Amino acid sequence: MKKKIIKILCVLLMFGVVFYLHMESRYSMNHVVKVDLTEAEILAKMPDIAISEKDYALEEYVLFLPEVQKALEKAKESEYGADIPEEEMTVLLADWIPDGWKVFALSAIDNWVYLSFLKENEKMISYAFCADGSYPMQKTIGTYRKKWNGGKESTGVYQNLNGEITTYEEKHQWFWWLMQ
Repeated sequence: MKKKIIKILCVLLMFGVVFYLHMESRYSMNHVVKVDLTEAEILAKMPDIAISEKDYALEEYVLFLPEVQKALEKAKESEYGADIPEEEMTVLLADWIPDGWKVFALSAIDNWVYLSFLKENEKMISYAFCADGSYPMQKTIGTYRKKWNGGKESTGVYQNLNGEITTYEEKHQWFWWLMQ
């Protein structure tokens, strides 16, 4: 009788483990939290988040492109902004694309120009340039890794907004699917 109860408990335990793994792989939830690091610690981890002279030169180059000026004019008329086609932005920014990277987006919304470079499953660098110069450049770097199921997940986001450098991490929220 004891062996029968132990076998039933083992089967129930295995079923529970398989069910839990299935639910965590399908319906798990991650959320982004601000990491409590000093600016010096963040710069030590991700020195690229500092805005450099090259970033300012890129901003000046992008803002004075005739195609970007046209996109800014279109953006004033549309609530959704204006995108520059992928083939065109690749040609326009050919000298600025780092090796192994590609231009992910170049668009204008209101008075802002957004530019992103992507290194597949590894890193994305995004810039926001204010066309009239009333706000300073904003720079964001996201780092990623490939997940076991083929997707990608964020390993960190670094922001330089108005000279204030912050970082965020993605944290797994265990048993989120139980609370739904």
